[in-house]
Amino acid sequence: ADAALYLTEVDVEKRAPQWALQTAATLALETTYRFDQLKTEKERKARALRHVAFGTSGRPSRAMDAAVRRGRAVGEGLNLARDLGNLPPNICTPRSEEHTSELQSQFHLVCRLLLEK
Repeated sequence: ADAALYLTEVDVEKRAPQWALQTAATLALETTYRFDQLKTEKERKARALRHVAFGTSGRPSRAMDAAVRRGRAVGEGLNLARDLGNLPPNICTPRSEEHTSELQSQFHLVCRLLLEK
């Protein structure tokens, strides 16, 4: 499924159009989130949102493009955090090599395990 939004045409008091674009991009990812990694029989997926087009009056600016990219990054980060939070403690432990190495390589992070003494 596709969607077209014209949020920049709605004047939100004390907010720039970029705020609306960033928020919409974040919410598009956040509202389509599903956690079914541990289900043996995955539910038939509803038609996923594949494309979102943001309409503007005039040419989109670099700031608007950056706002959409920022919103997407925030939405993906929220969904990753939700995935980790939804995993049971016997799978997602602080010592889970699989999760830490995946996060390290995907996001170029440095992870340290702090153990109780």
